[in-house]
Amino acid sequence: MTVETDDRAPTQHLGDTLSALIDGELTDDAAASARAHLAGCRACEAEMAAVDQVRSWLRDLPPVEPPADFYRRIRSSEPEEAPTPATPTLLTAMPATAMPATAMASTTATVRPRRRAGVVALVGCAAATAV
Repeated sequence: MTVETDDRAPTQHLGDTLSALIDGELTDDAAASARAHLAGCRACEAEMAAVDQVRSWLRDLPPVEPPADFYRRIRSSEPEEAPTPATPTLLTAMPATAMPATAMASTTATVRPRRRAGVVALVGCAAATAV
């Protein structure tokens, strides 16, 4: 964020500073500067109103009960199920000496994403809705 010294100076919007203002993470001086910017910037004022509206919608959502084993699965260092090997491809099925160099360069192995990524994403969404 830039403090304007002249009404003719180009405006720099609050960006991430807006989020920090909403969350009460700014120093008193930085918060005062951000509020002064909001008073004169319709774009940032509209963004602030939109963020406030979304936060209101999230607060109004009913609580969601996680599945009974939700926390155990998150704390567990082992995946719920053993990952299955990726489907063999030309790259993994043939020795490197049997493949032309151009085929090796353009072939990639298929990788199966682990279930843990889904759980982490779910936790992130749950944390976001709790705000």
